[in-house]
Amino acid sequence: MEKNHRSSGHCFATIVRTIVPTLLLAVALLICASCDSTTGSSNNADPPAGNVNENTQGNVTPGDGNTPASTGETPSAGNSNTAPPTNEPGDTTQGNDTQDGGNSGGNAWGDGSDRGGAVPIGQTAVGNIEGFAGYNWLVLDIRDGNALLITRDIIDVRAYNTEFVETTWADCSLRAWLNDEFYDRFNDSEKALILETTIENPDNPWYRVNGGGPTTDMVFLLSVSEVVAYFGNSGALNHWNGHDWVISDQFNSNRQAVLRMTEEQLHDAAERMVANPVYYNNPYEVALESLVLSNNTIWWWWFRSPGFIPTCATNVDYDGYISITGGSVDYTTGGVRPALWVVLDP
Repeated sequence: MEKNHRSSGHCFATIVRTIVPTLLLAVALLICASCDSTTGSSNNADPPAGNVNENTQGNVTPGDGNTPASTGETPSAGNSNTAPPTNEPGDTTQGNDTQDGGNSGGNAWGDGSDRGGAVPIGQTAVGNIEGFAGYNWLVLDIRDGNALLITRDIIDVRAYNTEFVETTWADCSLRAWLNDEFYDRFNDSEKALILETTIENPDNPWYRVNGGGPTTDMVFLLSVSEVVAYFGNSGALNHWNGHDWVISDQFNSNRQAVLRMTEEQLHDAAERMVANPVYYNNPYEVALESLVLSNNTIWWWWFRSPGFIPTCATNVDYDGYISITGGSVDYTTGGVRPALWVVLDP
């Protein structure tokens, strides 16, 4: 697992694997370039991103109350005329990093039984780091007594989808894992604080690849526009020049995250790597060694938005670049930063 295997280059490997002629990409670029210059002009595109003082982050809407809302019409907690509190660009990496989430490494998942009753986060502010259920979480948004959290660290590496097929967030294996196995690691007291969330899944903002229909999730990944809105907006997302592949701006460092995995997770990840010989064709021992060396270093992580073709998903690269083209969905070393809404003080 070479460090220079950047996700911005994943798309080239995908083209080779799918035997898509270079001409196809050129035609796609010409079509996109002829579209309106701002991504917000299409009803299928992400909403204007980065207007963080307006309520434009509403692609993820929590249910109300301290128990998960029912599936279907989820009551909205984000329709207030008052803009949600937000940090100034660049402040998301700051905060009260005084809690370790229950352990010194910030990554202590068991079955939840040893953590006892959940301790609500209580009063906090956007940009703070808060401990909850064995992890450190960055507070991204606060609305109506609920907070949107994302793990401060990359807590695992997994494929966006275990099979190399066209997929969307609604159908990918990573969504299934987050809302099943990962969610079940919370104990009952912690689950009572996590809100069921209505997710909108806009198309790729530059390449117009279908993002799929809305979903209802307990745990999810951020979209491209949400990452821009919450981690800093330079205006690049809404002003594509028709040929850039990534967004690289003054907020790159805000988007960088460190990979922190337990020994058990490292072994499990190595097994997943060698199980996909198309992507990784080295022995298990080599895979494990590469993961151990990468642990506790800056790593790349997935978004839920599609990439430039339906077999890619968008992501943040090692350098903090936003890869709008994305990486092949079956890359087993994509970092995972779960996001969720929680009740702050039930």
